[in-house]
Amino acid sequence: TDQVQALTSGQFAAISTDNLNALSTNQIVAIGTNQAAALTSAQASSLSTNQIKALDTVDFAAIKTSSIAALNSDQIKVLSTDQIVALSTAQAAALNSAQTQSLTTDQIVSLQSADAAALKTSVIAALSSNQVHALTT
Repeated sequence: TDQVQALTSGQFAAISTDNLNALSTNQIVAIGTNQAAALTSAQASSLSTNQIKALDTVDFAAIKTSSIAALNSDQIKVLSTDQIVALSTAQAAALNSAQTQSLTTDQIVSLQSADAAALKTSVIAALSSNQVHALTT
């Protein structure tokens, strides 16, 4: 893990998706904010759900908005409430309907008010009744 931590953000961004997928969760835990911020959309969307869960909250918050937008529904489903809380308003605004439909009510409740307000109208319209109710409680 020390070697993974030693990679520059440029080196980390150059890792192929296949090689990134081969990293253990311990290696994912070891990445820093600069490396997380360097994740490309392709790299982010290729992470396994276990790798997503292993990302430290601060590192998760450093991921580019475009890379957050590239996450699939299965990846979104496994986000911890702490990771949801860590989303910036811009990251929350980048979420699409399929991503938000996969959020649990606990995840919806954990959205910061500014983040919920940043969701696109089409995204709000696609929420289930339980999800909408979770926004209002």
